[in-house]
Amino acid sequence: MQKAKTMTALAVVLATGFAFCDDMAIPQETMARIAREAATPYKVGIIAPEKGEKLDGPMVFRRNGRWYMMYVRFDGKGYETMLADSDDLLKWRKLGCILPRGKAWAWDSEQADGVPLLLDPEWEGANELKPFNGKYWMLYIGGAKRGYETDPLCTGVACTDNPSAAREWARAKNSPVLSPSDTDARPRPLDEVDRRAASASVRAVRPRPRAQAVDHQAQRRGLPLLLCRRRLRARPCACDVAQAGCR
Repeated sequence: MQKAKTMTALAVVLATGFAFCDDMAIPQETMARIAREAATPYKVGIIAPEKGEKLDGPMVFRRNGRWYMMYVRFDGKGYETMLADSDDLLKWRKLGCILPRGKAWAWDSEQADGVPLLLDPEWEGANELKPFNGKYWMLYIGGAKRGYETDPLCTGVACTDNPSAAREWARAKNSPVLSPSDTDARPRPLDEVDRRAASASVRAVRPRPRAQAVDHQAQRRGLPLLLCRRRLRARPCACDVAQAGCR
């Protein structure tokens, strides 16, 4: 009897929810109007081309009657964050770099991929950036290794008092604010590429039986070592290193 009452109550709740959804349904003519408004009226191909470089991650906002675009540039070494402006969203003028790569010794010395925060989310709204504590803010991905998003990567914070000015944003003193080495960070699971690479590495370094010894103490710690008698040098198993996040 109790089960029947529970199922009846659940049915009433679901029916009420579905009825509410029907009342909130957006008319087809409204959806068609929004689709027409959001459609790109011009097909001009790639804008702001740069020979020998790749551009990515555009984020467009409006300020003082002009359009601005924050985007990232990849020159084969790493990311930097750039700024451009436009009157019509078609012809763009490059203003310069607003977040260059960090100092040679810094955690973000080779990567600085920024995106602005607090953009007005309202449909048909002002499309402007909103300040917080008198400043405009961005989050950025930073790293100290060259290449395309080479791990490990961390997240930093930067700010400015004028997001439309082509000058460097100030990095927060406590950056990075998020790092894979944080004590509460979850280890990244191995994807298929990682698993294949780890498996190939294990096969490549597997020694012959007569040249193999096992460090039982290390094995109890969960990190088996392959010891080469000739050189007496420990080589950690590739799969264990990857799982430990030490790559």
